[in-house]
Amino acid sequence: MTIPLNLPQKAHIIGLWHLDGNLLDSSPTGNNGTGSNISYANGKINQCASFNGTSSEITTTTQYNNPVTYSMVCAIKSTATDRSFINFATPQTGTPSMYNRTLGISAAGKLDFYWYDHPNQLHLTGNVSINTGPWAVVGVTVGSGTVRLYV
Repeated sequence: MTIPLNLPQKAHIIGLWHLDGNLLDSSPTGNNGTGSNISYANGKINQCASFNGTSSEITTTTQYNNPVTYSMVCAIKSTATDRSFINFATPQTGTPSMYNRTLGISAAGKLDFYWYDHPNQLHLTGNVSINTGPWAVVGVTVGSGTVRLYV
């Protein structure tokens, strides 16, 4: 099943990974990913990537220099709390010494966003619980001095 993506500003998307059996980027930039310790399973629509919770990751060779207006969105089916889903890491390759933008689930089961740009930092935790087991779409938007979390 294919669901068309009709976004009015698709030219501004820097990465769109459906994770439907591959790590191909559907955005105009073509930032295909490289995966480590990822398997694929039946998802809500077609296939989904399955991460082991400790060492699975997807990386790209593209560096993003401090975007100030952006959104990070993903569909998740988590089996545990205290997990991150999307991380922007420094350095770009190898073992990260710092994650400067992270979206995940806190130990309390809430949507969690952390942003760090030395010396500034922001840690924001939502007030809605994310249940482990069922699918959920989670996201964060950042721009114009506002940060919003979505479940």
